[in-house]
Amino acid sequence: MSEKPVKYEANKAVVNYKVTEKDIDDYLFGTNTKLTEQQRSLFKNIALMCNLNPFKREIYAIPYEKKVKVDNKWVSETIMTVVTGYQVYLKRAEATGLLNGYNVSVTKKDNKIVSAKIVIARKDWAIPFEFEISFDEFVKKNSNGEPMGAYATMPEFMIKKCIIGIGFRLCFPNELGGLPYLAEELSSMTYEEVQNAEKELLEKIKNNSSDRVLMSKSTKLEILGIADNNTEVINEALKRLNINKEDLLESDKEILINKIKEILNENTTSKKQ
Repeated sequence: MSEKPVKYEANKAVVNYKVTEKDIDDYLFGTNTKLTEQQRSLFKNIALMCNLNPFKREIYAIPYEKKVKVDNKWVSETIMTVVTGYQVYLKRAEATGLLNGYNVSVTKKDNKIVSAKIVIARKDWAIPFEFEISFDEFVKKNSNGEPMGAYATMPEFMIKKCIIGIGFRLCFPNELGGLPYLAEELSSMTYEEVQNAEKELLEKIKNNSSDRVLMSKSTKLEILGIADNNTEVINEALKRLNINKEDLLESDKEILINKIKEILNENTTSKKQ
């Protein structure tokens, strides 16, 4: 198969819409997403930081169960992973005006996939970017050494998506370096690797001062009024959300208000009983 990249014209208007908090709130409310308040807050922060629109399937949350041991008993714990689609990577790269085409191919031996390769041409680079990954090193296998899940039923599809994600992040680090991983990539990771990827993303959010807007004094006074001037209620809400008072952001406003109302309702119900 030829390695010559497929050329196409860039669309300069791909990323001209700014995602708002209302967009994310409407999505989370309309889809009745079964996420905790902390997970909803994480989803919102990632979507706003990366300007990803959930209604266009540019970002979505995948909850899954993991068995953990608590008090010598195995219980199920719901874990959330935030992912994006490979189309987002292509759109963002295209919107730079520097993408001049790309090509993905796989190498097979005895009708089995050995590796996947991507070639990306940038208009500002004299030499095309090339990157290759080994199928055996990347695919998730069971105890018998056989591919699991989607890697067993559609291995070429999965490994091609993975090389697209890895390749475009490396070739366009400034534009794509902070985006969530692709679902196809995460499906090949261990639980610990998924958690580490999530932590890296959280650190980028925390350290990005342009997106880290501390809560204003007027917002704090508004929240205090909703709490009936009861700082103990506010402290309890912060404790449940695992948020430090010093780290309060404007984006925390809604989830904090909802948690305060929940506690006030609990207190009212308790008094009636």
